[in-house]
Amino acid sequence: MEAASCAAVAGVGTVACIRGPRRSAASWEPQHLSMSVSGSREYATWKYSLMTIDNDDANLPAQLDSHGVDDSAEVSRSWDHIGAIIVDAALQRRQNYHATVRPRVVALVEAWPDAATTSGFRRRLDTGTLSEVIDWPSPGRVAQVEDMTRVLESQGIETVAELRAALGAPSGRAVLREALGAVRHVSPKTLDYIDTLSEISTDAVEE
Repeated sequence: MEAASCAAVAGVGTVACIRGPRRSAASWEPQHLSMSVSGSREYATWKYSLMTIDNDDANLPAQLDSHGVDDSAEVSRSWDHIGAIIVDAALQRRQNYHATVRPRVVALVEAWPDAATTSGFRRRLDTGTLSEVIDWPSPGRVAQVEDMTRVLESQGIETVAELRAALGAPSGRAVLREALGAVRHVSPKTLDYIDTLSEISTDAVEE
């Protein structure tokens, strides 16, 4: 069924409608009423925007900062929790941080406090319940979390302190970033964002 908005056309007794795409994973929400004038006719139309959560390809970019995440308000983006760092980094792409990403990461930390280490996070991931814990049914981001966790396991990184040490040492940093960069959707901006989540200053790292 197509969504439509209709308004009476002044002076002619007819109705003008604007139709939108079919409803699927997205929903229609009215944003504001605008007026336009053509000759002696005045039209009133509703403008709509798509709100999406679980369709990775349909998500619309928010206002982005240098890390590719929403910068509408200042908030700490560092975690002393391996699972939180991985999930935050995986979810942030093309998402509103305050409305979509942070609440899910907080829910993860509260539900899985033992996932603060890589091995603890692995035990939780193996239960297959991550998507329920963070309320994210789309499999793409969950697969990215899995792949990033495997990288930390392969590099022998167990704690956030060890992650900071690896990212702070030029030789270890290059190896780790190369391995993480091989994961689908982990871009150079994502790698820099992991520095932020780990409380690593990129200016202080000598490449």
